[in-house]
Amino acid sequence: MEFKSRQYETVNCAEIHGTHVEYRTVCGDFPVRAGDGALLGTMFSYSYIRTDVEDNTRRPAVFAFNGGPGSSSMWMHAGLLAPRTVKTEHPLTPPTTPPYELAQNDDCILDVCDLVLIDPMGTGYSLILDRERQNEVYSVEKDAEIFADFIEDWKLRENRMNSPVYLLAESYGTLRACVIPSMLLGGPMTAVNETRGLSVNGIILMGNAVTFQSGGSVFFESNVEKMILNIPTMAACSWYHTEGEKPPLKSYMDEVYAFAGGDLMRALYWGYRLDAGEREAILDRLADFTGLDKRLLRRNNLRIDTGTFIRERLTDSGLDLGLYDGRFTMPQSMQIGSMPNPTADDPAMGFYTPSYRGAFELIARELGIDADQPYTPINFKVNGSWSYASSLSPAEHLQAALRRSPELRVMFCCGYYDLVTTCGQARYLVNHLDCAGSRITVKEYESGHMPYIGESRAQLASDLRTMITGREA
Repeated sequence: MEFKSRQYETVNCAEIHGTHVEYRTVCGDFPVRAGDGALLGTMFSYSYIRTDVEDNTRRPAVFAFNGGPGSSSMWMHAGLLAPRTVKTEHPLTPPTTPPYELAQNDDCILDVCDLVLIDPMGTGYSLILDRERQNEVYSVEKDAEIFADFIEDWKLRENRMNSPVYLLAESYGTLRACVIPSMLLGGPMTAVNETRGLSVNGIILMGNAVTFQSGGSVFFESNVEKMILNIPTMAACSWYHTEGEKPPLKSYMDEVYAFAGGDLMRALYWGYRLDAGEREAILDRLADFTGLDKRLLRRNNLRIDTGTFIRERLTDSGLDLGLYDGRFTMPQSMQIGSMPNPTADDPAMGFYTPSYRGAFELIARELGIDADQPYTPINFKVNGSWSYASSLSPAEHLQAALRRSPELRVMFCCGYYDLVTTCGQARYLVNHLDCAGSRITVKEYESGHMPYIGESRAQLASDLRTMITGREA
């Protein structure tokens, strides 16, 4: 198939964090090739590059991507990083029908770093040119290899080989971000089968998915009861929906974490052999923390999965909670089938996805993009075709990167109300990484799977600035 690479460029300026910033944008295709060199399709990227600096050869560059697998970067683009982002009067009641609007993003970090957002093949404005072979690139390490190819190409093309590199990832993208450093360094046992000798300065993981299990995958194995890792998030969501006087969230969560790793762990280990009085005391505390009926907790032997929690916590009010963000609610219904769409019908994703798509279309227009094709936020065909087989687990790739690069820093950014990738999972992973504690930080925000939804975006942006500049914002 004949292919002509697309490229769109603009120049613009913005007031960012009290600073006048002039920048150019470069958006376009990057070729995606099979192992034999055949062109299978393209990735599509969006670069925001500051131009009013004397020398940008040492200026940090942040490469950002979402997850899925099969998701575009629309979420971070329209919600966090672009100089203008989605406008909402209140973050928990976004507009669900047109028209949509953009607002000035006071939390944009373009003043301290350049920004590069990436849509993998099959998402966004990317192209699939060989549908018979497209699945050849839908795997953990091949995907990371392609991203590493892109990063190296971008640094060469922009004369930025000496620029610090930061990876900013969300959801499945956190797995990708763990593997990319191995592909950038290269070696005989990697998919690239050559040594590139490139490294990264920092990895920022939002909505940590590295602890997920998927069939026969080699993800990080958490040898602990899921209830222990998930109850802190259930407790946070219950706290949010509790009316009246309640303790400060931070101290409340400290208490929940201590309970989860102490009394609850002991109770789950001993099961029905636990002393009856002690078991009742545990049930009382579980009921207090989750807001669930004690009888339900007893029937389930102290264990409640997140699916049950979102249905039961506000069932007396006729509401379901959002998995992606437990602050969002939607009326319960028995008239949409027994298996509603886990994305479109999620009380969080179902509400905010239309406004993000609408806002992104406005951003694309400002970037001068006139691609003659619809934008694909998430491609579930890509998701369903994904191979999770890998020579090392993403956690092992991350551990290897930390081992060989003493200056590499990692920051986990978790939302208290994220019932998909819970805060407890991130804490557990960090506790089991063999690395000096000062190089890994865990930040928790009053938000959900996308920690930039709501007032927490300002604190997240501040933490990103500190991570990138080494200075308190």
